[in-house]
Amino acid sequence: MSLSELEIRKLYIDDNQWNRTNKSWKNLKPCKNFNYSDESDESVFDYCQRVKKVLTVPVEVAEQWLFCHYYNTSTIDNYGWINYEKATFVSETITTAQAIKLRVIKEYSTYVNSRMYCKPFEDFMCIPEDKEYWIHEGTWRVPPVIVDVQSFNNYNPPPYADFSGILQLVEGHARLGYLLSMQHHGNATSGLHHVYILRSQRNV
Repeated sequence: MSLSELEIRKLYIDDNQWNRTNKSWKNLKPCKNFNYSDESDESVFDYCQRVKKVLTVPVEVAEQWLFCHYYNTSTIDNYGWINYEKATFVSETITTAQAIKLRVIKEYSTYVNSRMYCKPFEDFMCIPEDKEYWIHEGTWRVPPVIVDVQSFNNYNPPPYADFSGILQLVEGHARLGYLLSMQHHGNATSGLHHVYILRSQRNV
């Protein structure tokens, strides 16, 4: 027996979590079966086209974050309150010094730190294409997702959100860990690293 959309949502988050999300977050929900891949699922490209009325989402952001982690508890609590109709994604580069200072939420800090002690590059658990990029370019191949926390200060983040600092990592914890690993083991890294930054439109 197939589950209804409501029943599927309740497998991941409760009513309280869902009800306190911003309306714009609800409008960013992918049209897909969250339990398993289905031929009726919309593609990432179609998703990005559909949600443009709320937010222009780069395909790489949708692929690694919204499509995969939309119902993730941490994602809902930390970022579901944001009004995405007043936010934007920008593609930028940050320095290595900025990258290693990215704030990581408490839930994933141990995970990132554990990656720091991986031996480059043999211990990097990523696809060959990504590993080759690390070796030859000294940075990640797919830009992680970051939020400019300070740009949202006027919105008073709710107390349940782990949301503070200057730039906070949203998605890409293994990638940050591997960059820290290269630093820790003395491997050369690129001086600049591409990222997608979620920012309040007030500060664009």
